Amino acid sequence: VSTIDHNNPTTGPGGPAQIATAFLDDPAVPPDVSCAPLMGPPQFVAGESDEVVMEPFDTVLLGVPFSGLAPRGWDEVAPGSFARLETPVDPTALVLQAGEGLSPDQLLGLVAGQLGFALPDQPDDTHQGGGRSWPLYEVSIQGSPALVTATELGDYAAVGIIIASADELETLRGDVFLPALDAFEVG
Repeated sequence: VSTIDHNNPTTGPGGPAQIATAFLDDPAVPPDVSCAPLMGPPQFVAGESDEVVMEPFDTVLLGVPFSGLAPRGWDEVAPGSFARLETPVDPTALVLQAGEGLSPDQLLGLVAGQLGFALPDQPDDTHQGGGRSWPLYEVSIQGSPALVTATELGDYAAVGIIIASADELETLRGDVFLPALDAFEVG
């Protein structure tokens, strides 16, 4: 059964699909290229924009419900942890977590110990957003540049982390991390 559309020069006789098939069937016989002049020059289409679109998420971790914004297309690899995964070695990730019964400094200290980074004595910057103050620390996590922060969200301590390559971190700070912090809610 043929599914070739004879009215379409790209799929009809002499079109690219039939030319390739004819060549593979018998490379010694010149294929029918009669439709090639009707196709015109190749049309190039630009790839997707690098613009990041943030979308809402809701999750629960250790009995703590929280919500916020995460980049569309990034995989939620654990509750509140999103990885871009463009390549097998893409380090790009966003982590938003909350815990009860800890101060922000205690939670940040636990996270630093778990992920193996040293927390500077003083924040490198502070972000004011969502009615909160987020002290921003520049660190290295498993060899990749990162920003980490923690603050109080009601009765909870909240932590945020963005990990990216050095050439992307500043862009993702503004496009992903700060909007995610501003939208982060617990409960």
